[in-house]
Amino acid sequence: MLSNLKGVGPIQKPHGISAALFWLALVFLACVSVGIAGASLLWPLSWDEGIFAWIGGVLARGGTPYVDAWDVKGPIAYFGYALANTLLGTSAHAVRILDLLLTLAGTVAVFRLLRKSIDRSAAMIAALLLFVSVLGQGYNVNGQPDLWAGWCLVAVVTLVSVPGSVVRVGVAAMFLGVAVLIKPTYAAMGLLLLVPIASSIGKDWRAYSRYAVAIIVGGAFPIALCAAWFWSRGALSEFWSAYIGFNVESGASNHRALSGVVNSILSFLISHRAVLVSIPAIVVGLSTSFRSTSAPIAVWRTRLLATWILTLFALVILQNRFFSYHWAPLYPPLAVAAGIGFHRLMNRQQNEGFARLVRGTALAAVALIAVGASLAPLRQITRAARLVTHRITTDEYLAAFDDYPGVQTAGDVRLAANYVKAHTQLSDYVFVWEDPNVNVLSGRPTPGRFAFWTPLISSGEGAMTPRYEAHRAEFFRTLEQRPPALLLMERAAWRDGNTKTIANVPTKFPEFMHWIEERYVVNDSAGAFLVFKKR
Repeated sequence: MLSNLKGVGPIQKPHGISAALFWLALVFLACVSVGIAGASLLWPLSWDEGIFAWIGGVLARGGTPYVDAWDVKGPIAYFGYALANTLLGTSAHAVRILDLLLTLAGTVAVFRLLRKSIDRSAAMIAALLLFVSVLGQGYNVNGQPDLWAGWCLVAVVTLVSVPGSVVRVGVAAMFLGVAVLIKPTYAAMGLLLLVPIASSIGKDWRAYSRYAVAIIVGGAFPIALCAAWFWSRGALSEFWSAYIGFNVESGASNHRALSGVVNSILSFLISHRAVLVSIPAIVVGLSTSFRSTSAPIAVWRTRLLATWILTLFALVILQNRFFSYHWAPLYPPLAVAAGIGFHRLMNRQQNEGFARLVRGTALAAVALIAVGASLAPLRQITRAARLVTHRITTDEYLAAFDDYPGVQTAGDVRLAANYVKAHTQLSDYVFVWEDPNVNVLSGRPTPGRFAFWTPLISSGEGAMTPRYEAHRAEFFRTLEQRPPALLLMERAAWRDGNTKTIANVPTKFPEFMHWIEERYVVNDSAGAFLVFKKR
């Protein structure tokens, strides 16, 4: 990507102890990368991913997202899960394989970007750190469409980092259009397309026109294709209502004070110490590493990297929820900046005594980051190894995976799915208030397109909107038309449960509680779930 380091002095290869530590870090990260890649294939699906898998399954069977299965994410998420479902079967392994391939491809792309500005070995360490850091976030981040959007942005930057090609800009705009179909806020990343154009064309209005056409046509192509698909199924209005309308209303009711935003950012840095330790190198990478004899190109490539980081950071703040996966797209550009910065510091030439101190400190920081970024992956590798060698059972392994938004674990979800399979027929409807993963694992259909609580209750303090009221009316009509054979609900969400639970039924949806009590009775339990059976 980014121009080589001409003008910063000859590159010093590490030697002696430095060389040994350098190669030790490289081998260590390579081993951890292989281990965490294998361990990731054993991860279950998280709550969000269960929703995507449920809708992907509906789509693979000929259904339509938003019409037959409702959610608020962009359609690319569901098409991706449907693809995994079709090619690799209905299982968590299918999604994990797809996600691992995307992560591998994105990491290779980042390595290629870095290799053009630092030497191959240093680029390899930075890329391996990225790979380990991303997978080290665990099952709640990997498999999330936001991470897929992050890899799309890597493709965008890869394409536009080479100046002068209208075709490359058009293809980059197509990748950006795909990211917008994951989450509409990624449209702001169109700045990545404008920075190199504004910096390299000058005042040639004809060139501006060509690039403008390429951006508009390229970006609109995947969006228009998707809209046409929904239109052909008579579902364009439902697509717009869920993907745009619901998200706009939900975002408008989500407020957080400035102190809360600052605390969320600090919490991210404290819990992601590798990023915290890398900040000096990131600053160096942004401010000095692109200095070269080809100054104009170096300047706009520096602006491109800065735009990549700052715009994504602004989008995290704009979303104002600060989930772990919202930060995921930032990892690739931070790795690029940190890789260049560390290489710059470790090859400092001026003032030999001071330079030696800087090199030693930078090398120690790299080693610290390598170890720190590997701690969580090593724990996951160890747990996976214990499962594979039969030192723990599958239930014990899954019990370690907590599942937002309730207190149930992936082990509880598996127990509930097994209970459902043992007590219902394939054609029986089953409704699970918290987690459609149970439907995915048991293969039982939901009564309607609402398979979890988000479209029915507000997670904030705002009043119910007409949209929620319409959803509730449809929900009750569906339950009357197709009453579930079993209804499952986490204990904490029912009577005498935790009133602070996001989906607490007595406080959030008392009408549903009364509907259940009139028609169902608690019959049994499965893991953390109460099982209701028709009276």
